[in-house]
Amino acid sequence: MKSILSALFLFILIPPSLATENNNTLIMTDSNDGPRIGLVLSGGGAKGLAHISVLKLLEEVNMPIDFIGGTSMGSIIGGLYAIGYTADEIEQIVLDENWARLFDDRTNRRIIPIEEKQWDGKYMINLPVNNFRIGLPTGVIGGQQISKMLSRLTAHVHGTTDFNDFPIPFVAIATNLVDGEPLILREGNLNEVLRASMSIPTVFSPTELNGIMTIDGGLARNFPVVDVLEMGADYIIGINASTSTNEPDSSKNSLVSVLNQAVFYHIAQTTRNQARLVDFMIQPEIGDFGMMDFDDVDKILASADQYIQKYRDQLQIVADSINALRTDPGMRHRFSISKIAGIRVDEIEIHNVHVSDPDIIRSELRMTEGNFYSIADIEFGVDRIYSLQFFEKASYRIEPTSDDGYKLHIHVIEKNHDFFHAGMRYDNRKKASLIFSTTFRNQYKPTSSLRLSFRLGEEPMGDAQYFYYIGWRPKLGVNIRANYTSHRNDIYQVASDTQASIITESITTEVWAGPVVSTILIMGAGLREEFFTPSRVVGVTDLESDWQNIHSLFMFLWLDTRDDIEFAKRGQQFRADYEQSYNWFGDSRVFSQYSLKWDNYVPLNNKLVVFTSLQSSISTGDYPVHKRKTLGGVPGFMGYYIEEIHDDWIKSAQLGFQYEILSNRFLQARGNVGRASKWNSFDFEENPLLIGWGLSAGMNTVVGPVKVTLSGSKRNPVLYDIRVGFNF
Repeated sequence: MKSILSALFLFILIPPSLATENNNTLIMTDSNDGPRIGLVLSGGGAKGLAHISVLKLLEEVNMPIDFIGGTSMGSIIGGLYAIGYTADEIEQIVLDENWARLFDDRTNRRIIPIEEKQWDGKYMINLPVNNFRIGLPTGVIGGQQISKMLSRLTAHVHGTTDFNDFPIPFVAIATNLVDGEPLILREGNLNEVLRASMSIPTVFSPTELNGIMTIDGGLARNFPVVDVLEMGADYIIGINASTSTNEPDSSKNSLVSVLNQAVFYHIAQTTRNQARLVDFMIQPEIGDFGMMDFDDVDKILASADQYIQKYRDQLQIVADSINALRTDPGMRHRFSISKIAGIRVDEIEIHNVHVSDPDIIRSELRMTEGNFYSIADIEFGVDRIYSLQFFEKASYRIEPTSDDGYKLHIHVIEKNHDFFHAGMRYDNRKKASLIFSTTFRNQYKPTSSLRLSFRLGEEPMGDAQYFYYIGWRPKLGVNIRANYTSHRNDIYQVASDTQASIITESITTEVWAGPVVSTILIMGAGLREEFFTPSRVVGVTDLESDWQNIHSLFMFLWLDTRDDIEFAKRGQQFRADYEQSYNWFGDSRVFSQYSLKWDNYVPLNNKLVVFTSLQSSISTGDYPVHKRKTLGGVPGFMGYYIEEIHDDWIKSAQLGFQYEILSNRFLQARGNVGRASKWNSFDFEENPLLIGWGLSAGMNTVVGPVKVTLSGSKRNPVLYDIRVGFNF
C-alpha cells in the first residue's frame, strides 16, 4: 500500500509535460528508499562532453543517482562519475587534457630506444605485414595514450572488478566485432572496459576483452536504457548526445557516405527504440560540432552549459519530488576520491609475453620490488616498454595486497605482424628520392629487429641491419649490417662552380656491440670492412678506378634527447666517432678520423627556442673522397653548397633562433662561423674564417617536413634550398 501511495505522490508532483510521451510507470520496491534513479549517457564523440553539463545541473538540483549506464563517450563520463569524480572534476580533466596528444600514439621521441632513433622521421607510410603480405591497419589510432589516461584516472578502483561495488553501480556497452551483438559490461578492469566501449571503427583499433574482439558500443546499443532498467532503476533520466552533426548528410551519394548512412541509420533506430523507455529525456542542441571536434572542447562545454539551463526548473521539480519519497534525499553515494600519490610495489607480474624477453621489459620498467613509486613513475615505465616497438599496447593495473602494498600488473599485447614503411624526399640538389623499408621483429632472437631498406634516386642504397639485445641493466646491444650505397661527391672551385663530380660505389659489412645505457645514450665498438670504386668521374683524372679495400676498427658514442628531428624545441644531441683503418692485407687505404658534433635546443618560452651547434673533425692519412669531412649545406653550415668546404681539419659553430608563428609553422634564423685547414695549421691568412647566414620557413606535414631556406655568405651572396619530406 505504501509503495502505491508513493508512486501516486510522485506522479502528481511530476507533471506529465515534463516526461516523454512514453513515460514509464514507476516500479516501487518494498523498501523505504523510494524510487531508484538511473542515468543513461549515450555516445557522441566530442559532442558527448555535453554530458558533463547535465551532471553539473543534476548536482545543483540535488538529484539522487542510483545507477549509471553509458556507451562510448557516455561510458567514459559516466564511468568516472560512478567511481567518485564530481562533475566539476571531470570538466577540469577534460579541459586540462592535451587532446591532440591523446589521439597520437607516437611515442615521445626522448624515450624511443636509442637504436631506433636513427629511423625516426624517415617514413610517412607504415603498414602492417602478415605472411609477407602488406595489409591495412585496423584503426588510425591504437589508443595507447587513451588507455594510459584511463588507467591513471581509474587507479583507485583497479582492485574493484564488480561495477556494482562502485559508489554508483555502473554498466557500459561494447560491441562484439564477430556478431555485432552488444556486450553488457558490469565487471572487469574499468579502464579496459571504457577503452573497449569507445573503439570507434576505423578511428580506433578494436580492443580484446576476455578473448572477444570489441568495437564501439554505439554500433550495438548507443543508448543503454534497458540495461540500466535491468539494474533496478525505477525512473530513467536519459541524455542523448548522438544527434545532429553526428549523423551523415544524406544528400551526399559517395560510397563512404552511403556506408556511413547505413551505419548511422542503425544507430539512430536503436537509439529511438531505447528512448521510448526514458522518463526524462535531454537531447543537447549545442551547435554544429562533430564527433572528433576535440579542438573545441571549451566551446562545446560552454554551449552545453548554456543550453542545459532550460531544463533547470523541470529537473528541480523532479528532484524535489523524488527526494520527498526517499529516506536518503539527494544521496548520490559520493565520496571524496583519495588520490594515489605513491604506492609500495611488493610484486611485479608481466602478462601475455610469448615471444619477447621479459628481462628486457623489466629493464625498461626500471622498478624494484619493495620500493615506493608514484603513478607517474609507473606510467613512464609503461611508456618505455611501449617505445620498444614490439607491442601493440602496454598498460598497467595496480592490485592492493593484504599488507598495504600493491601488486603491479603489466599487460602487453605483442605485435603479431611486421611493418612496411615508405617515405619520400625532394631537394633541389639530389632531386626526388624514395625509401622503402620492412621491419621484422623477434627474428631468431627475442626482442630483435631485422630491417631491410632500399632507396631509389640519385644515390641508390640497399641496407640490411639486424639488432638484438643481450642481458639487461644495462642492456648490451649487438648490430650486424650489410650495405650498398652509391655516393655522389662534388669538388668545388673557389668561385663555387662544380669542378668535379665523383660517383663512388661502396659495399660495407660491419658488426658492433656496446652497452645501451638508456633510451638516450649508447656506445659501441666494432669492425668494418668496405670495398669501393669510383664508378663515374667528371673533371678528375688522377683517381684509381679499381676496387679498393678499407679494413677498420671504429668506436662511437651517441646521446640524443631531442623531441623532434627538424623542428626541435628542446633537448640535445652529442655524437663522437673514431675510425682507424689498417693495411692488414697489403692493399688497403690507411687513415684515421675523429669527429665530434653537439647540438643543443633551449626553449625560452613556449614559442621561442635558441639553438647552438658545434662540430669538429680531423682526418689524417689516405682517406678516400667519399670519406671526406666537409662543411656546407642546410642546416649544417649556411651560405655554402653541400661539401663546398673540406680539408683535414674542419670546425664550425652555429647560433640560431626558432619561432613558432602558428601551430606547427616555424621560422628559423641562423648564423655560423667555421674554418677548414690542414690538421695542424693555424694560419688564418691562408685559411680564413668562413661566415654565413640563413633564414628558413617550414612546417611538418603528412609527407614530412617542408622547408624553404635562403642563405648567403661572402663567397655565395644568395643561395636557396627547398626540401620536402623526411631526411634519409
